[in-house]
Parts: sequence; C-alpha cells; structure tokens
Amino acid sequence: MASKEENSNTTREISTEQRMYHETDDGEKIRLMTETAKRQFDEPVIVGLYRGQYAEWLLEEGIEEDDGSRVGHSVSGATNLLYRLDQIQRYCHDQFGHNPTAIGPRDAEQFSDALLDDEWLTQTGKERSDDDKRKLLDALEKYFEFLAETEDRETWKARYKPQQTSYESYDDFKLAERFRLREAALEYGSLPAYSKVSAEQRTRIKRYLSQKLGKPMSDITPDDWERNSSGLCEASLIWTALDLGLTPKEVGAATFEWINLSAGTVNIPSDEESKDREDEDLALLPDTVQLLREWRAEREHLDKYDDSNRVWLNRVGNPYSSGPLNRLIRQLCDEAGIETEHRKIAWYSIRHSLGQYLRSVGDLYEANDQLRHGSLETTKVYSDTVVEDRRESLQAIYERAEKEAEREDQLGDRLSLLSD
Repeated sequence: MASKEENSNTTREISTEQRMYHETDDGEKIRLMTETAKRQFDEPVIVGLYRGQYAEWLLEEGIEEDDGSRVGHSVSGATNLLYRLDQIQRYCHDQFGHNPTAIGPRDAEQFSDALLDDEWLTQTGKERSDDDKRKLLDALEKYFEFLAETEDRETWKARYKPQQTSYESYDDFKLAERFRLREAALEYGSLPAYSKVSAEQRTRIKRYLSQKLGKPMSDITPDDWERNSSGLCEASLIWTALDLGLTPKEVGAATFEWINLSAGTVNIPSDEESKDREDEDLALLPDTVQLLREWRAEREHLDKYDDSNRVWLNRVGNPYSSGPLNRLIRQLCDEAGIETEHRKIAWYSIRHSLGQYLRSVGDLYEANDQLRHGSLETTKVYSDTVVEDRRESLQAIYERAEKEAEREDQLGDRLSLLSD
C-alpha cells in the first residue's frame, strides 16, 4: 500500500474529481468524498487517495471472521462506512483543525463525547438517534482497525455505544444500588471554580450563597464558595428519577410548572408523557422535594438557565436526552462502585428497578400508576391508587435500600478484617 509521501508526490497528476470515486473490480463506483468535504478540506486529493486505500481494504478484507480469516464488505456496506467516515472527519477537521487523515485516539474520544452528549446535531438541528450514534461509532472503530492493520497505528474502541436493545432487556439496579446512586448523586457536579467565572456570574452566585448562608454578600469568601460548591442539578435529577422512573423524553421536557413542591407531587402533562394516560399526581419523597426546592434556588443564579424553563440542562446547556443520561448513569455507577460489566445498565435501569420494587413493597396498581403505564397489559389490570400510598411505598423502598447498602458495607468490612 502506498505511503503518504508517495501519495503526495502523485497529487499533481491526479485531479480532485478522479479521487472522488473508487472503482471496484466489477466496475461499480463508490463515492469517496462528499462535495462538502471537497470544499472544506485543504488537500482533498490526498484525502481522496487515502480513502481510496481504505475503500480497497474494506472491499477486500474489512471483516474478520470467527476463525480469524478476513473477507470484504459488500459495496453498499463499504459505501455506508465511507460516508460516515466523511461525516466524522469533517466534524474533527472543523472542531480540532486536524488533517482528516491524522485522526488519533484522543480525537476519537473527543468526537465520541460530543456525539453521546448531543453536542453534534443533525443538519436540521435535531439530536441524533441512538441508532445513528452507534453506527457512527462503529464506523470510527472500523477506520482505526484499518489504520492498525495497514500502518501499525494504535487502535481505538469506544468506551460506550448505545446498544441495539429493546426496552425490556435493560438490567435493573439492585436495591442497595438505588441507595448508592442517591448518595453518589449528592457528590456529583459542583459550582464553577471561583477563579474561572465571569465577574457577572460570580456576583450572581455570591448573591445565592449569601441567601443560603444568611450572611452579607460582601462577606462571601472563596472558602464559602468551596464549602458550598456541591451542585444540585444532577442530584435533584437522579433523586426525582428514582422516585418517578422518568423517561429521557420526560427529563428533557420537565419544567417547574409540573412540580407542586407544597404538595410534594409532579403532574406530567399527557402530551409530554411517554405513555398515553390522563394527567395525574405522582408522589415524591420529602427529601426529594427539599432537594428540588434547593435546586430551584441555585439554578436561578446560573447563566445557562437564563433563557430556559427546563428543570435540568446538560453541561452544554441543552435539554437532556438519552445519550447524556446514559453517560451520567455510567459516571455515577463508577463513583458509587456499582458493577456494570456484563450488565445492560442504562438510564432505563432506574425505571425498571422502580417498577420491580414498587410491586414488591406496594402492589401492581401502585407500580402502574407511578410509572404511568398506558395499558394494563403491562401490569395486568388498571385501578387508580392514592398518592399517599405510593409515597409510603417509595419511602419503604428507600429504607430497605439504605439497610441493604449498610449490610453490604458491614459484610465488606468483616471480609476485609478476615483477609488481614
């Protein structure tokens, strides 16, 4: 396979148009580069030559069989992989200014984070589907496989990809894990560093801390800032989700107009629910209500909420969707020491576990009402239940989860002593 230097020496003899396509042995033409990429890249001919080599590899040996032998992709399969690589390289060139052929593992990680956090939207400004995200990451992994095979460069694998998984097949969180998630969420996130915010935002946050601490704003010090830096966005989000089993759609759409802090309930408008049901009051635990009350006060002093009525926004100021929520859950599991290997853990795992334990401590009807199931094929029969009964069941779940977590910790301590 030709080196980059050889490719560079031949660029004067090859037109850009010639390098827009790769011709197969059967005379079929595969498009190597979009018109957008041709205009965007500084040296489209070199990029085209390089992609021609990639196309050849895809068609001849792009798939590794179980026995270790290699076979080629179909023309349509190779075309799809090349088109997604074109999208990825255009994004990386635009964001990082790199030569499209020089994408490394660090670029791949940054691209993956932007993709999963919905920072890279479609041309129409919409969030990409999980299926689209998975295919883009598959294409990027395939390109690094090509680099490793042909140039002995470092390979790369995505740390996480949205799974092609039905709703029902996600794993539940165990009882003690629900408690550990609550605790980890309290430690997650923080106010911006004192030295890294604008004077205007510093004044706003000082005003908030003044109200919180009951001391004059002029007396607020960097030490006060540090001691009270724990952010409440993710904590209030996780605690509310543990109580309600919120879906990604509901998290992204939630406003404080849904929440009655005095009554300790949430009423999700029927047009925003993931299930087709009448509006009804959903129970929150008292501690969750207090956390939401504190979060509402804190968010008023944060710039990114100035033009938004959403209860929660992700770190780049967008409403949450499944990608950032799944990422948040993975990070919290790491913080809480929750095992995720060989388990299908995602945002929906919270909802699944709530249904399981509500049926355990309450009954089928309570699980149906709190989870807002539209059909009672899900829970067999339908009957309204009282909000207070569901709140008592939530409290029972929390207390059982706390006891189970304490039991596991004590067992771990005893095992540690025995090993010593």
